[in-house]
This record gives sequence, structure tokens and C-alpha cells, in this order.
Amino acid sequence: MKKITPIKSVVRKALPATSQLARKIVTNAQRLALFFAFLVLVSSGLSAQTPNLHVPIRDASGPFTAANLTARSSTTLGFDDFSNAGFLEDNNAGNAATIGLTGLLGAWIEIDYSGGTFPQGSEVGFTITKGLLSASLLGGINITTYNTASGESGVVSTSGAGQLAGASLLGGTERIGFVSTGASSFRRVRLSFSGINLSVLTSILGAGATISVYGADVLVPQAGTLPGTCNTITQLNQAAFPAVASYGTTGVVGGGGLAAADVAGILNRIQNVENITSSTTTDYANLSAANVTVAGDGYLSVKLLSGSIPANYYAGFEIENNNLLNVDLLNGMRIEALNNGTLVQSMSAFQILSASVLSGSSGRQTLGFLVTNGPFNELRLVLSSGLLSAGVSLGEIRIYNAVVRNFCSPSPALGATTILANGHASANGMGVTVNGGNSGLANGTVLNSQTIASAMNNLIDSDPANYVSLSSTLGISAGNAASLSVTTPAHTFVNDEYTGFVVKAASPLANVGLLSGVTISTYLDGALVEQSSVANSLLKLNALNVLSINGSVPADAQVVYFKTTGDFDEVRLTVNDLAGVGNELQVYSAFVSAEAVLPVSFGDISAVYQNGTLNINWSTLSETNNREFVIEGSSDGKSWTKLGTVASKANGGNSDSAIEYSFSKSLQELLVLSGFSLVSMIIVMGMALLLFPSIKRKTAYMLTPVIAIAMAVTLFSCSKSDHSYDVDEKPVAFIRIAQVDKDGTTSYSKAIKVVHK
Repeated sequence: MKKITPIKSVVRKALPATSQLARKIVTNAQRLALFFAFLVLVSSGLSAQTPNLHVPIRDASGPFTAANLTARSSTTLGFDDFSNAGFLEDNNAGNAATIGLTGLLGAWIEIDYSGGTFPQGSEVGFTITKGLLSASLLGGINITTYNTASGESGVVSTSGAGQLAGASLLGGTERIGFVSTGASSFRRVRLSFSGINLSVLTSILGAGATISVYGADVLVPQAGTLPGTCNTITQLNQAAFPAVASYGTTGVVGGGGLAAADVAGILNRIQNVENITSSTTTDYANLSAANVTVAGDGYLSVKLLSGSIPANYYAGFEIENNNLLNVDLLNGMRIEALNNGTLVQSMSAFQILSASVLSGSSGRQTLGFLVTNGPFNELRLVLSSGLLSAGVSLGEIRIYNAVVRNFCSPSPALGATTILANGHASANGMGVTVNGGNSGLANGTVLNSQTIASAMNNLIDSDPANYVSLSSTLGISAGNAASLSVTTPAHTFVNDEYTGFVVKAASPLANVGLLSGVTISTYLDGALVEQSSVANSLLKLNALNVLSINGSVPADAQVVYFKTTGDFDEVRLTVNDLAGVGNELQVYSAFVSAEAVLPVSFGDISAVYQNGTLNINWSTLSETNNREFVIEGSSDGKSWTKLGTVASKANGGNSDSAIEYSFSKSLQELLVLSGFSLVSMIIVMGMALLLFPSIKRKTAYMLTPVIAIAMAVTLFSCSKSDHSYDVDEKPVAFIRIAQVDKDGTTSYSKAIKVVHK
């Protein structure tokens, strides 16, 4: 009898096979999906390429092959106008199609990609003989994109007269290109010559010259992402952004403006522009060292083809030059921020250095400014004709990168007093910068203007001992003011605040009247909010409690400040007369306080030990709700002992006029306060020895002589004459005065050393 296999066994045997079949189906489905994905990538052309990089449209580059590329040129009598037009598509970047100058009229050369299309907004260009851009700015040279395989139909976008952007390349060539802004994608790119002025081109390239076209390329933009972390410096390079470098002239070309020779003179001074957007930090564009007269200004540009930089970003260029602080050099530069070709904001002369607070690599300096007027997608470094004509005298100028920087808001929230300095503990991570537009000198040609510019970073660093010196050597006078301005782009101070600067004069400022040439101003989003000065009686002057506000600044530093009534994100100090401060004012930092800096404005403070008595004298310039003063002494400047109290002389604790105070203590009284307490301690110890039950009475009696000797030595030291008093053993070496409000709030004057006479 034939054995019948149970159905359960059949199912069991069939399951593995079914499972294997299912796995094969899934695997094949995955492969099919990958295949279709590959087809999509191939059909999308450069969408499979790394974005934001110029990709050559030639064989063996990315998705391009000899099978999907076709190069062709215009023909005359059946012959190509360009010799070796096929070189445009081969895999040798050194090969070029060529044409003589006389054959240019009406000629064109193009490359067609049949494997896909390039998306709208892509930037396309051709690498050509250097000098052709100078002529193209006069018109007659165009780049056109098409969505058809051949012919004159299917135009997507074409460059207008003077719209081609250029960049000098390594090897003595240059690149001209434009952004295809048409409504559709494209597959074909053509370089054409129509109506070009051959005499102009001959004057640039020379008689008998030929034009070489080495190839075409395309950049597919993808908006870059700015760093998520704040207080970060970012390079606008092609590794992360659709950044295109170019150069050109700011003047009007043709029509009575700049001639082609002028343009050529400008562009020939600027070399290797492509390096500005390179991700390599060591390569650079440079101004050639040649004394050739140049008519008109030139510029280097870094433009984002997609996306933009928000307002309140710092923007600039990293530059290296041994004469960077030369006034002539600085006056020959300006930086512009543009948005889609429209100027947003610019800064010129040495004010761009006044705001240069971004640290560069060794030997480099970042020139730039805070862009507050709106978002931007292009930065230009504009070079004057005088600068371009003085290459030898100024030396080589290297331009490495375009950079931007954002700023942090404080986290956690700010405390009572904030020092506006990057890295200072009180700022809680808040980003701070110098506003170059409100800083520097009123006249950029004054003597030693580079001194203030080169030290500007001292104003906002975390080292409290660093400062910017405003001195008479800068030429500061009634008609030539100097200003320092600090801004917090990511934070606005609201409600009533006290704001000002930590300063030190050549001699301590005892009277606010000496600051008659000083003004403090606040701004919000670049607009003036309010000003304080001696003239409007808003400006205040106080001694500085050094330890509580800013660390180790000089002991005789002071604060000049006023009480604000409006919101602000910038505070500015302007000096137009240094006569009252000994011809120098050292400015350490700006600060903002949610409370009054000091309810009492101290004047001079002195402490003199003479003839066995310590005499302390001080004055107040103003008092508000003041109750009393507590005089404190210290032997080391760290531990303080109360020496006495003096009540306020002000009527009701309030005064706007100067009041003199004094306090004195004899040596014996000081010793009692600081040293005689030892006697009391010894007596207490002795009594404890006698009375404490756990100590044997015999042991206590044995220690009594020791206690008596210690007491005698201490008492004898108190009876010494002041002439035999050892200075090194003085009980009080420092004095400070605590001011106590009616509500019990205490603030301190600066600490001073006791003078012995």
C-alpha cells in the first residue's frame, strides 16, 4: 500500500521553500528598486553629483561619458568655425577648441548633454583665454542655455550685456559664467560671439591672437546650512555652500565709462580668484605686485546661488598683508553686502578693521563688519584704483576666504551686572562684537589711526587687563572725535538699565566735569535711542569696585555711565576732548547693570598713617538714599575688619554736590581691633584650663606661667612707641569704604593702600 504523506508534513516541507522564494522575491524587489533609483539618478543629470561644486561637462566626469555628450560649433561654408570643437567633451582638460579673432563674428560653440538635464538656477560657464571677460563686459559675448538637443529653439536663459561673472583660474586662464534663471531645466550650453568689437579684443589680446575654449562646467546649487551652534565662524566655501567666486569692476563699462583696457588693467591685478571659495584654508586669491596705473575700482565677490545669510551676522574677508594697518591700504578697501545684486550695507576705510574682531590664522586678519540692514547673499571686497595701482609699494595682498559669524544670546539669563566681553563669566555665553560703523576716528587719515584699529579686540575680549587707548597721539580734538561701540546682536536690554564703560585716565577722575568731552549713547537695531553727557547732566562717574565688576583692572579704574530709559542692543563711547583726562583715556570694557552702579559716587579716597594715627579722608560727588559709611581695614586685601562707622552728612541721604568725610583711629585702637584680640583669647584659654573639670588642676597651674608670659609679650607690643612700630607688622595695610543704603544694601568703594609717613 502506498504510504500517504500527512498534509502537515507537506506543509512543513513546503514552508522552507516558500520562505526562500519570498526572500528571493524581496531581494529582487530591492534590486529592482535600486535599479529604478539608478535610472532616476542618471536621468536627473547632475542631481546625482555632489552639489555646490563646479563639475566639468566632459567625458569621465561624474555622469558624463562620450556617449551622452556632443560638442559642436557654428560653421562657415561647411567647416567648423572652431578648430577641434570635439576637445570640449574629451577627458583631457588641457585640450581646447580654438578660433582666430577674425573668425569670431557670429561664431558659437556648445556642448549638449543627452543623459539628463540641469535644474533651473544652475550656474554654467566656460573656461577660456584670459582677457576675454574684459571684452565681454562691453557686450558681444553671451552664454545661452537650451532645453532642446540642437538648433536655435528651446532657449531657457541667456546672459545680457555685461552680466557675465568672471573668475581668474590657475594656469593663466579665466572662467566666465552666469546663472540660468529660466523657468525650466536645460541640457545644452552655448558660448556665442555676436557684435563683438574686434579692435577692442585685439588691443587686449594682441594682433594675431587666438581664443581658446577649454570646456564647460556646471554648478548645481543646494542651499548650505549655517552652523546650529552660535558664536561660530563659518567659511563660505563650496564644500558647504553654493558659493561662486568672481571678479569685476564697479564702474560703468563703455558708453564713455571704463574702456576694455581699463577693465583689463583691473582684472589683471586680481589673480586666482577661484581659491576664495575653495575648502582649502591655505590657498588664496592675491593682488599682484605691479605698479600699473589702473582707472576704476575692482572687486572680488563671493555669492551664494541659493539661500542667504540673515541680518545681524558679522561678515568679512580673511586677508594677509604686512602693511595691513597702513592707512592708505585701509582707505583703499571697502566691503559690501548685497542681496540679489542690491546693496544692503557697506563699510569703508579703516572702520572695517575697527570691527575686525574675528581671530584669523597666524599672520592673517579678518576685515569685516556687522550687517544689520537685512539678509544678504553676496559679499564684495572692493579695491580702489589707487590700491590696484600701488601693488609694489604695499606688497602682496592675499585674500583667503569669505567668512560669516553669528552670535549667541545669553543662557542662562543675565545677572545684575554684565561685562560686554566674549567669554566673560557674567555674559553667560552671549556673543559681543564691535560695531565698526560706530567706532574708530571721525577722520581716517589722522595720525596713528591704525593704533586704535589694531587694539579694538581688547575692548571685547575676556581679559580684564586689556584696553583700547584713546590718546592725544590719535589727533583727538574738538573736530576729530574717536568712538568705541559695542553691540550684542542676539540680545536686547530692556527696562531701565545702567550702562557705560570701565575707564582709567592718566590721573584719577575726581570730578565728572572732567568728562565734558565724553558722550555715551545707546542704539537699537542701528538707530540712536538716547545720549548722555555732562551737558545734559545724565553722565555719572564712580569709583569702581574692581573685584566685583571686572576682575583685575587697575585699582584706580572708574566707571562712566548713565541710566537708560529705552531698550538698546548697543552702547557707544565718544571722546572729542582729552584735555581733562591727561590726554589719555584707557577704555577696558562696556557694561550693563540692572541696578545703579553705586548709590554713592565716590571722589578721592586717601588713607595715611602718621604720628600713631590712621587718618582716612574721602569725598562723595553724589549720594542717593545713603544711610552711612562703614570703614573696613585689611592686612592682606582679602580679609576685612570693621574699623568704624560714619553717618551720611547728606540731607535725607541725598545730595548732588560734593561732601567731605574723615575718620581716624590710633595705633592702639587698631591693635585692639586686629591683634589685641589675641590677649582676650589667651585669657579665655586660661580660664578654661582652670575651670574645665576634665583638666587636672595641677596641669592648669603648670600652664599659668606660659599664659602670663604670652599676655605680657602682647601687652608690651601694644605699648611700643609708633617710632618703633614695624611696618611689616602693621595691622591695617588696605582700606575700603562700605556704603550702606537706607534699606541695608551695601556696596563698596575701591580698595586703597595705606600710606605711611
